Amino acid sequence: MMAERYDRQIRFWGEHGQTALKNCSIYLFDASATGTETLKNLILPGVGSFVVIDDKETSWKDLGRNFFVDQDAVFNRKFRADTTQRLLQELNDEVLGFSQTVSIDYFLKEYQPEDNLLPVFVCCSLDEQVLLKTSEFCWRQQIPFVYAVSCGLLGLVRVAIPEHCVWDAREEMVAQELRLSEPFEELELYCNNFPLESLDDANHSLVPYAVILVKAFKAFMESHQGRRPETREDQEVIRSLLKSWMRTPTEENFMEALKHCHFIWMKSLAEPNESLESILKDSKTEMESIQQQVDRKDRNLKFWILVAAVKQYVMEEGQGKLPLKGSVPDMISDTESFVGLQRVYKKRAEKEHRIIHQRVEYICKQVGLEENFVALSEVFEFCRNIRSIAVMRYCSIQDEFGNNTVLKDALNGCLERNEEDVYFYIAFRSCLQFHHEQGRFPGQVMNGSLISKEPSLLDYEEDFVHVVHLAEKWCESCDITRTERLDDYLREICRYGGSELHSIAALTGGVAAQEIVKLVTKQFRPLSGWFIFNGGQSTSTTISLCTHT
Repeated sequence: MMAERYDRQIRFWGEHGQTALKNCSIYLFDASATGTETLKNLILPGVGSFVVIDDKETSWKDLGRNFFVDQDAVFNRKFRADTTQRLLQELNDEVLGFSQTVSIDYFLKEYQPEDNLLPVFVCCSLDEQVLLKTSEFCWRQQIPFVYAVSCGLLGLVRVAIPEHCVWDAREEMVAQELRLSEPFEELELYCNNFPLESLDDANHSLVPYAVILVKAFKAFMESHQGRRPETREDQEVIRSLLKSWMRTPTEENFMEALKHCHFIWMKSLAEPNESLESILKDSKTEMESIQQQVDRKDRNLKFWILVAAVKQYVMEEGQGKLPLKGSVPDMISDTESFVGLQRVYKKRAEKEHRIIHQRVEYICKQVGLEENFVALSEVFEFCRNIRSIAVMRYCSIQDEFGNNTVLKDALNGCLERNEEDVYFYIAFRSCLQFHHEQGRFPGQVMNGSLISKEPSLLDYEEDFVHVVHLAEKWCESCDITRTERLDDYLREICRYGGSELHSIAALTGGVAAQEIVKLVTKQFRPLSGWFIFNGGQSTSTTISLCTHT
């Protein structure tokens, strides 16, 4: 049933990705339009459960901007948490939904994590103190935290977690896995089944290009006293050799070989690149560190056990090489030859992956974990994607709001690249500070509606002057010069008055949900800090506040 309902997304992030989504629980703080749109985009693909935490009653303002409230909730003064939970639940009957009409302080005090479920906290409040409380709680508990808000035509999303490990960033090239210049024994034996000189024209035109390139590499080595191709002249020798083997000028498999022949003389792609090398050398791969991770029940324990096992394999059995992925790209060939080539790579990869699995079991035994703590299927999946793993370590929101040096460098870097939308970040921070001091947003009318009580131009200018004063102090701490363009952004955020537009909330919620899926499935790199959407210009920018390898 699950495979039928979620067929398209399973093709995208796999059965293991869908299982991870099913085993997570989303906690939403503040049932705003942005918050419910975020949940909508997570309930439809099938998260395990969600909880809405909000102690406010549904208002007429909510009815005008949130699709997940109704008139009955307004007339009967129902809580937003109960109303939005009920209507969101209708989207997917396989997802469990709950609501809690309590204060955020009370919820955080009483929170108990659920066994075998990954919690993700989503805060959609424009209250700075709520943001700081929830993010600090998540940081201490190592819970993935996403902040998503919309204010007028401005949408912002922030991801924060001490460490996020990506199991598959989807960045590698399949062709890197063929080891054409370092053929293993099974591949050499398979290539011996194709005597090019004695094949008839039909079979000659169906030899896989991988086989052709292995033969070309061996022929070059034999004619050059075992020397590998290094110079441009060597490259031309190989190209000329391939052309001399062609029976016709348009023999497609040999044209493919010419197209991919650069993999013969490129630096060995079986070796870890600089980014992966830094992960393999990370102190978290040491046995002492793994034991500490076991003791504190670290969320990334499996990842670092697997990295440690791969590191040991590379240093010993692999002789400096990473485990083979085992897949083969499409190439011109007959079915029998191509399937045979696939089988060679798959069997070799499984052999190497099983060696790593043995090392994983040994590490688990050494630190007191059960034998099957890491399943064989997880080892196979990790090894297939080893060239595409990543580690991201974020700056906390507490450090960021304390004028962290990382933030200062990131903002100035954006301005040097003329990314003016970063001014919206400064305007937003000033807006939050204004709200903290005044109990309302700049430009917001507190008594009566805009119909019955228009704010005077004087009131608006007073708010603008106050926001400018806050922005100046903030810019001074970050070594940023106040400009006329910054004033334009400050006026714009004063014009918004803390309002929420559904179209911007829907887009912001979609971005936030996408980032949560990345965090839960551990596929693709999530945002490295802030995402800022300027709805007035339909532009966006990001502020990176993390280190990643």
